[in-house]
Amino acid sequence: MRVSVVVPVYNPGDSLRRSVESLLTQSLPPESTELIFVDDGSTDGSGDLLDELAARHSHLQVIHEPNSGWSGRPRNVGLDAATGEFVQFVDQDDALGEQALERLSSYGAANDADIVIGKVISDFRRVPHELFRRNIPRCSIRDTALIRSLTPHKMFRRSFLIDNKLRFAEGRRRLEDQLFMTQVYLATDAVAVLADYPCYFYLRREDRGNSAKPNYDPADYYGYVREVLDVVAAHTASGEFRDSLHERFLNAMLQKVADTLQPRREKRLIALMAEINAVADAYFSPQVAQRAPILRRQLAAAIRRGEPETVREASGRYDDLAATVRSLTVETSADNGWTVSVTAAMTFRDGSPILFQPAADGWRVDQRLQVDGLEVGVESMDELLHRTSGDLVLRSSETPLEWLGATPLTPSFDPHPTIDGAHHLQLTGTVEIDPSSFAAGAPLPAGTWRVSVRLTALGRSRSTPIRRRHVGQLPRRNARGRRGAATLQFSDRRLSVLVPS
Repeated sequence: MRVSVVVPVYNPGDSLRRSVESLLTQSLPPESTELIFVDDGSTDGSGDLLDELAARHSHLQVIHEPNSGWSGRPRNVGLDAATGEFVQFVDQDDALGEQALERLSSYGAANDADIVIGKVISDFRRVPHELFRRNIPRCSIRDTALIRSLTPHKMFRRSFLIDNKLRFAEGRRRLEDQLFMTQVYLATDAVAVLADYPCYFYLRREDRGNSAKPNYDPADYYGYVREVLDVVAAHTASGEFRDSLHERFLNAMLQKVADTLQPRREKRLIALMAEINAVADAYFSPQVAQRAPILRRQLAAAIRRGEPETVREASGRYDDLAATVRSLTVETSADNGWTVSVTAAMTFRDGSPILFQPAADGWRVDQRLQVDGLEVGVESMDELLHRTSGDLVLRSSETPLEWLGATPLTPSFDPHPTIDGAHHLQLTGTVEIDPSSFAAGAPLPAGTWRVSVRLTALGRSRSTPIRRRHVGQLPRRNARGRRGAATLQFSDRRLSVLVPS
């Protein structure tokens, strides 16, 4: 089975070497791999470097193209040149895990997948960690939160792309990746998720080039958003499924506003709000905003009013939230590790609870979160719990790699013990930390793994490390393992699992 890798290249600087090295050292042998670098008119010497590498590595080829202005055309050119059964798209400043191509292609072939999504990690951008809780041999955009992962850095069955005429939009434009991924997700129900191995690394460039947020014209940008939403409209019927996809785009719009709140950018904020409202009017049903968590719903209402100061005030309600551990116990597991029982809550920063009071139409949210004239509430406990989740997380002390517990925490809406009539949100659960299987069913790699709790509630995610004050006595027994005993201990005052090499 042959795998093609397509890499668009334009003036990447030294970051190209990191990407090339990760591709030349793959466990999949060179005779099963073709590396296709499409040089889109680079002027920094990258094309010459790639030509030198191609002269030394027979499975590496370089295609030189005039500059097209964006990555869509280079990806299409690489796809046209590819001969592999599967095609993996990689960006010039990213890297792959050593076994990524071998594992992804094997998993895709075993499950007859059209798309294989490998576990992603990053030291500078948001990652949909919940998508990688466990391996998923087959799923679709209708039953899994794939819409949260609209980057094209995935493995595709080449015949699937060709037979369905799925290509990237070309030219100097935005959101060609979201347009492409929305089309491919809606064209198949054969998507596989490989969660037990870190496959794709978004790594910060030394020059910070990949984390810059260049200025853009709101009208121009949301013209491209409309193209993506037109694809959704063409392939879905009105109703809950379409609303669930639209909610993802609403959340992205709200984040754009949150990035544009400085008073000196007020004209830009006003233009941005006008475009968002126009898109919402043209595409979204009233249920889309109602699907959003409470604070996002309030921010959306503020944007609808078009008043920058009200938007800043609504956005500011996010800032005072924190994840708080109420209780935590650790016991030795009957199997091979530890059983952690935890109760946590999303609270205010001072640890005080966020209260909900009964009202005629449901529940009124804590006044400290409300913006005058934009009061929001929930009709039922189920509505609130649907938007609340929590996890025990192990994160490497040396890299951005992290793993979620196999069992998420369970939210509950409980009467407050001392405030009459008031309720508050809590999350409780029992999670097994088994070093032999915690990495989505695979053994934890060697290293120090910090234990933390991550909560999502009201439209905001917050994490807190597990510290000494959260835990009583730790069990003395270590976990047995192939490499020796893993230990649970405090390292730098944080609870950690130490896995020997």
